[in-house]
Amino acid sequence: MVYGPWHSALALVFLTAALTSWYGAFEYRLDPESVMVRGPLGTVRYGWEEFARCEADGDELRLRFRGRRRPPELVLCAPGIVGQALDYAAGRLRTND
Repeated sequence: MVYGPWHSALALVFLTAALTSWYGAFEYRLDPESVMVRGPLGTVRYGWEEFARCEADGDELRLRFRGRRRPPELVLCAPGIVGQALDYAAGRLRTND
């Protein structure tokens, strides 16, 4: 506010954009070909061949990417169905080896 209303408005726009991807709602869809992640800023598809392994951690399914990558894993929030999601992902990863 010290620098004026334009600087404040611009800072608010950047802050909102940054926090939208962190706090926004995400939808995950696992199908035989890929993992689809739909979020507030767009949709991304990852083929099963891009993942090396998977594991469950509480209500999260963690899919580890092959090779060096940032971020090194894709974390899917699956409260109540993490066991089913883990079984499905593990089956897909076995068929790709």
